[in-house]
Amino acid sequence: MTLLRALPFTLSLSLCACELNSEKPVSDGPGNDRNSGAQVLPGHAVQSAQHHLPAWSGGNLHIVGDRLAVVADADRDQVHVLDLETKEVLHHVSLNRGDEPGRLASDAEGHVYVALRRSGAVVVIDPAAGSVLSRFDVCAAPRGVAFDESRARLIIACADGLLAFWDRSGGTLTHVELDKDLRDVVILEGGIAVSRFRSAEVLMLDPEGKLKQRVRPTTQFDTAPTVAWRTIASPDRDSVLVLHQLAQTSEVSIQPGGYGGFGCSVVSSVVTEIGADGVSRAQAALGATLVMDIAVAEEGQFTAVTPAEMEGRRPASVSGNLDELPPGTNAHHCDFGGEVVIGGNTPGSYVAVAYRVDGTVVRLSQDPPVVEVQGRVIPFAAERLVDTGLKLFHMDAGGGVACASCHPEGGDDGHVWHFEELGPRRSQTIHSGLLGSEPFHWNGDMPNFQHLVSEVFQSRMGGGQMNEEQVTALSRWIDRIPGPPPPRRSDDAEVAIGKTLFERADVGCVGCHNGPRMSGAGAFDVGTGLVLEVPALVGVAYRAPFLHDGCAPTLLDRFRADCGGGDRHGRTSQLAPEEVQALVAYLESL
Repeated sequence: MTLLRALPFTLSLSLCACELNSEKPVSDGPGNDRNSGAQVLPGHAVQSAQHHLPAWSGGNLHIVGDRLAVVADADRDQVHVLDLETKEVLHHVSLNRGDEPGRLASDAEGHVYVALRRSGAVVVIDPAAGSVLSRFDVCAAPRGVAFDESRARLIIACADGLLAFWDRSGGTLTHVELDKDLRDVVILEGGIAVSRFRSAEVLMLDPEGKLKQRVRPTTQFDTAPTVAWRTIASPDRDSVLVLHQLAQTSEVSIQPGGYGGFGCSVVSSVVTEIGADGVSRAQAALGATLVMDIAVAEEGQFTAVTPAEMEGRRPASVSGNLDELPPGTNAHHCDFGGEVVIGGNTPGSYVAVAYRVDGTVVRLSQDPPVVEVQGRVIPFAAERLVDTGLKLFHMDAGGGVACASCHPEGGDDGHVWHFEELGPRRSQTIHSGLLGSEPFHWNGDMPNFQHLVSEVFQSRMGGGQMNEEQVTALSRWIDRIPGPPPPRRSDDAEVAIGKTLFERADVGCVGCHNGPRMSGAGAFDVGTGLVLEVPALVGVAYRAPFLHDGCAPTLLDRFRADCGGGDRHGRTSQLAPEEVQALVAYLESL
């Protein structure tokens, strides 16, 4: 069955010829004259949560037996079980502090498997009883989970590049090593598909996990696929639906409104269907900012959700029929399509969505903490955890782009932007303690966080003016984003050799890269022809491509003289190949 045919768009605007680099856009919300630069962002009283609330990721809602809604609540490190018939909460299952539960899957027995993103484990839950059945370690950073009923096994995709197979009958765990930044795992007829987060690449595998083909969503115009927020199977499991972003590849201006205006944005949300043969069958723009989760019903209806509020508006849901979407690759970042419902009947920051068998849509909001079904909300937590910084980070600034569009989960989109005034610049990561590393940006042209907000959020992104409290809340939330679990253990023998080399005076790495973020003060020309700030190395293993212009596809390529700067960028030409490999191992442990 080929999906994504010709959706009769309820909202259809022809905006492909708009000028991205003109004045800042004007919002249609009440009193939001962006050109005045005086509109303070609305919302609740500014608050910062006592403990850091994780960035939103989607995919943390799962329906079992068509009746129980299971919610993985990373804010509270709990799993909640709700009865969709009686509209009541049945159980709260407490996990360890810092587990950060994420994706979920279930088997025919009704057991639920939850990936614990920060503890490297999977927990097995009986939702009917509200109890933990077992817990087992898997890898450094489990992300996607799917249960393969035909082989009675759980498959786990890990950000550190491992694809794990857990045998339900024997409890044994085996691994296949793939590429880093794995995201979702999907069971197809005759094989497995695994997505990669920032590149939006899909790895087509045989049932044993052997790589058959690499594919990325095909695009037209001046865009490239990035950030695959969610990848799911089509109803007949002969293709995958990849919910991803398109990032502009032509030049972008840093002038006011340069990141978006008049309906266009440098980043857009798109759904692409890719067949099991690796061919992109269809593609359609969704017409909403930061769409991070999608679900499809057996009959082909789909719903996608976004938490990205805009001034005077609530978050959007996008719905349609997959059988009627246009074939080919038609999406352009200026297109709008689908039935875009702003807000709907109930407020909330909707981060996940699922379908019941009868086609009823179930949506999950993290703030307020409710599950919404048939226009009714079911609160799953008594205490509302609010962080203004978290909300602002995921907010549509007004030009169709949010901070999280280019910095998903507080990291980066892996995209090399081409700025008219600056040249190529790869998105920088912002986790692991941003404050204290001023000035910001590769050029060091942002002396402090207030300047960053005024220049980027307000001017380039077309956002409203933040007051001092909001700026502080945003900076505080960003500053507490932790780095990702490293793929290499610090006690690895090769890592220890690499650490010794890194700290050797004749190699010269530690002179610039040191401290908690493995960064340093000052700007230098390390042989790349530009004087640039020293980037942090925490979490660097996940940040391919490397350097300011993305010239190094791998960390090993960074040591090439024609890309990394040669001996002006640390003195490594005298090192043997195995020593350079040890340096790479050490970098992967940061």
